[in-house]
Amino acid sequence: MLIKPPPHDLPAKIVAFITGLSLLGGLSHFFDRATKGKLNAHWIIELAADILYSLSAGFTVWYAAEGANLCPYTAAALAIVGGHLGAKLMVVAQSAIIRRTTILLTGTSNNTDDKEKP
Repeated sequence: MLIKPPPHDLPAKIVAFITGLSLLGGLSHFFDRATKGKLNAHWIIELAADILYSLSAGFTVWYAAEGANLCPYTAAALAIVGGHLGAKLMVVAQSAIIRRTTILLTGTSNNTDDKEKP
């Protein structure tokens, strides 16, 4: 016989689970960029941005899955995957916007990929 938890306990546990894994996902993405040397001088802001990107993407997917009346555990699993991939998408979009505005404002690109390699 399957024991079903009370409904008021389930969302708090899922929210804590999504928050915890989103924090870990944001930290892992930050440390990945730190080991590759892609951090700017304001590293604490980038750490907070990585965590917030992961949290916002995860909870957006979770609310969308809840709105589609999926099982709470399925919604949580989708939120974890969506949080990780959504955070990466936001970072890529952020770097593209920064690159584009740099080109528009200065007329030159600071991207090292544009320079010829010897």
